[in-house]
Amino acid sequence: MSIVLNFKETVNQTLVVEKGLKLILWAGDCLHNGITDIERLPMFDVYVCYGFPEGLQTNIDYLTNRSMPGILCVLDIDNPEQVERFLAIFKGKCAHIDSDYNGNTPTLSLDLYNKLLSEDGRAYNIEGINGAVMPTEEYQNTLELFAPMLDPELNLRRSWTDDLLELAKDNGLCPAATWKSPDLNIPYYDTIRRGQERFMKWQEHRNPMKFEIYLYTEETLEDYWSKLPVNLLSTNIERVSKTNLSLSGIIDKIMPRFKEFLIRKIPCDTNQILSVSDIQTLYRQYTNVSAFHGLIPSIGNYTDIRNEDFVYGLCSQKNSAVN
Repeated sequence: MSIVLNFKETVNQTLVVEKGLKLILWAGDCLHNGITDIERLPMFDVYVCYGFPEGLQTNIDYLTNRSMPGILCVLDIDNPEQVERFLAIFKGKCAHIDSDYNGNTPTLSLDLYNKLLSEDGRAYNIEGINGAVMPTEEYQNTLELFAPMLDPELNLRRSWTDDLLELAKDNGLCPAATWKSPDLNIPYYDTIRRGQERFMKWQEHRNPMKFEIYLYTEETLEDYWSKLPVNLLSTNIERVSKTNLSLSGIIDKIMPRFKEFLIRKIPCDTNQILSVSDIQTLYRQYTNVSAFHGLIPSIGNYTDIRNEDFVYGLCSQKNSAVN
């Protein structure tokens, strides 16, 4: 018997489900080329979706009519009360958790993965998909990543906005003198001043080594990288290299060293043909899961049951010793 549980409404929390469930996140309310999520992903027992009305009922109809029973859950993952009711039923019941990667998807917290997985249960594809590209953030992250080898002009862009740099140039002043000038406090320059204030505040959080760059050179980049946070080390430098000529030469020159640095940080098979972006993703995922003691990360080959492809990636297994 198939069941639909809408956690946005009243749900019977006394429902008892068996262990060993295969659960797929972010599937059950969409159609792709006229095919429902549930028809496209028939190997799962539980489907969790937000409940978009365009395809929800069609998925429900398919689930109800298919021979294999299943459960479709409508859930707002950002609603704590709904999540608690969801956990009351499915906590510790999932042997396998996966994510559907059609369109943008949320990222489930590692704590929720840990709670949902049964003993020795495994989770795959734990990061959501975000199609938004923020070129300014990627550019600034890349500047910090290669700061010890930047020329003076590029280094200025680590401290000053384009607007303030342009204002300094127009007035024949250095950026620091422009910033300290009393004239900057008149209303005419409010936008530039406030933009610089926001930029400086964000830069304080971006790189904990910002004021210690002088200690490192091109020869000691690896020592510098070892002190940087995950978000800088995993920024998409390949995309920045393709779109920014001022940095492409630096990135291309150092790319082999950077790739080797990341490979040494994780148990990665050096025989695999992986791009820098692939390795950055594995590094980010492995590092984040390692820091969470409820899950044990591993990197290797496995069969992706969503499409039966043989892939190389990260698997997160429940750490039963912690619970």
